[in-house]
Amino acid sequence: MIYYSCSYIPMEVLLGSDSEFHRITSVAPVSCHELGCNLCGYAKTVYEKGMELSSGDYLLIADSCDAMRRIGDLLSELSSARVFILRLPWKRDADAVEFLSGEIGDLTTFLENSGVAVNLHTGIGRFNDLVDHVLTNEIRVEGADLSRLYLSALDGNKAKIDSNLVSRGPRKRIALSGGVTDIGAFDNAVEKAGGIMVSNDTCLGRRPFSSKTADNIEPLTAIAERLLKWRSPCARFSETISASDESADATVFVVPKFCDFFDFVRP
Repeated sequence: MIYYSCSYIPMEVLLGSDSEFHRITSVAPVSCHELGCNLCGYAKTVYEKGMELSSGDYLLIADSCDAMRRIGDLLSELSSARVFILRLPWKRDADAVEFLSGEIGDLTTFLENSGVAVNLHTGIGRFNDLVDHVLTNEIRVEGADLSRLYLSALDGNKAKIDSNLVSRGPRKRIALSGGVTDIGAFDNAVEKAGGIMVSNDTCLGRRPFSSKTADNIEPLTAIAERLLKWRSPCARFSETISASDESADATVFVVPKFCDFFDFVRP
């Protein structure tokens, strides 16, 4: 099984293989940890998952922040899984695209040298088809069904959407933005309070599927350009992130604890 930790890990590469893969999602670990208390909860989650994996597993980590970079270095030494760390640029210009293209090429080589065949053209086609599925159906579902749509897509699967969806009646419409959080816990909390999530613009929601990958240029360049130029940005690049949704009554902006990036761009 291939596990990956960040939506900057290119899904085109994963979909271009015939291997099963899974996006590590955020849960709520204990407040203190063997790595220390002042550490992002998601970094703790990735570390704990990495330590559970076996020699037949693969763990793909993006150095999206200093905490994840250190977790990646640590798991490279301690995890039984085969670990690859994708280095990310700090800008989104032509040089950054070239740098990331090389990193994605190294990722592909890493998998192929480990016995996982990758066809990037196939992966791009499958990814674009998945984007169509997500964008077509996200306007039809809400709440836990919306979360299921996104989480299934992050694992390369198309969630089945009930063609006879019934409205749950008038509720406060809540949009989610910002950093990673425990989506299941968020859904439950919102619904318990009498609301319903109608939009999720996070790395565990719409953000990874906000654009397709060009299929008429060199594949590595196309994938790098999508990740750096066309997808919705995250706080990794310290850019302003939309914190409102006109279709919602209110927006919840998530700032993960000890996350400098999202704390910097908070509304």
